[in-house]
Amino acid sequence: MIRGALVAALTAAALGLAGCGAGPSGVLDGGEAPTGLAPGTPVYLVDDAGSLVARRRGDRLSTIGQAIKMLLTASEPGPGPRSYAGTSEVALELPIATTGDVITVGLPIDRDDVRREIGIDQLVCTALAVHQQSGGSPATRVRLTFVHGRDTGPRHCPVLPAS
Repeated sequence: MIRGALVAALTAAALGLAGCGAGPSGVLDGGEAPTGLAPGTPVYLVDDAGSLVARRRGDRLSTIGQAIKMLLTASEPGPGPRSYAGTSEVALELPIATTGDVITVGLPIDRDDVRREIGIDQLVCTALAVHQQSGGSPATRVRLTFVHGRDTGPRHCPVLPAS
């Protein structure tokens, strides 16, 4: 009886040491990490009640500049979600600079071109949504600079959670 128990214990120990038969592998390269934005980039528009609403775009807006340019070239306000961000026929990439936790967006318009304060929030929310969707920190804030007029201080989006 003792001999049977000893054989069983030794067999179990040998099997445990043998493992599952798969040998160790080296470090595996998983390839490049995904970059850019997924389809459906959120862009903030103003609804009929005057509130910011996120609308997913089916196209790829891969940079903050592309998303902001989309707002600046949107049609004039009318019924339904719209842009109050001002208008411009921008053709070049907008200057975007990041310092610490602040993104500065250079706009090719005057501050007076932005319709109401919600137009400022619309620009800030869109920039932050693109930033966060591409893996950026929710603690980041946005400063807007204009050709003429007072620039904004670093701001957070009032409808996005801040950390």
